[in-house]
Amino acid sequence: CIEDIIRCLGKKENCEIVEDFPGTLEHINKIAQCKIFLGHKTHSQIFSLVAGTPLIALAYHRKTEDFMAQFGLEDYCIVDTQLSPEKLIELFEKIGDNLDTVSQKQQQIALGMYKRVGEDFKRMIDDYLKCS
Repeated sequence: CIEDIIRCLGKKENCEIVEDFPGTLEHINKIAQCKIFLGHKTHSQIFSLVAGTPLIALAYHRKTEDFMAQFGLEDYCIVDTQLSPEKLIELFEKIGDNLDTVSQKQQQIALGMYKRVGEDFKRMIDDYLKCS
């Protein structure tokens, strides 16, 4: 389905399907260079959400839908069994109209989560040191 859509595009050179598993930093850097990222595997979706690269998520598991809902981006998530070229084009058009807003939203939520995780770890270490 994705290959069919790429064949129909005017700028095929702007699209790339990455089959091999790149290293984490290489993967995040590649995603950060994208205008829009279409992700199927959970790790690439998380990288896109954290990088602030607008994401269309193909959900093969409920966890993807949950991640997207945490970021308030459930409108850009589709269960992979419901995928069609028409639905994918619709999502690309919808996200294309809101790139800056989606990116800013992703970055703000990711920063809040980052801070919360840091605070939680600090609290756990402080509690551990009190018990020692």
